[in-house]
Amino acid sequence: MALTLTLSVLVALTVPMLALLSVSALEPLIARNLVDATRAFYLAEAGIEWALTLLIETPAGDATVLGATGNPAGAQPPAGAPGHSSTANLAPPAGLLPWGTTSITARSDAGVLGDGTSLAIPGVVILTSTGTVNGAQRTIEVTVRPAPTRPPDGSGGSGPVGKPGIVSWRER
Repeated sequence: MALTLTLSVLVALTVPMLALLSVSALEPLIARNLVDATRAFYLAEAGIEWALTLLIETPAGDATVLGATGNPAGAQPPAGAPGHSSTANLAPPAGLLPWGTTSITARSDAGVLGDGTSLAIPGVVILTSTGTVNGAQRTIEVTVRPAPTRPPDGSGGSGPVGKPGIVSWRER
């Protein structure tokens, strides 16, 4: 009778023990996915910061940055044309990002925000950065308004007075 009772208890305890072991095998995978997703987010954020620095340091704003693959630098849309669009894929310098990859796109939409909302500020630049680490992806989209400019009134010239400002920042 003792042998039967012992075997019954062993069988009864085997099922929860196997469930516990299978759950403990998944924990490292869950932790790795969390680490990869966090790293992908930081890669996307680093791409946005790099692109913002590029926009700030570029004297002509988005026209120079987007002129390479979008509309020619300095080109203006025809009068009365609905918001024109110019897009460029930006590549950060090698060695900037220690792990994973980042894909950065800059889009210049005249008067349209990323969510399609009409905006009365021409020259808005929408930066989209996607960080990827071991299959985990995070995307950040930032809408940047142009730097305010001085009027060409002869008392100090024209040109930007400050830095571009962020209108919206969202993770997708």
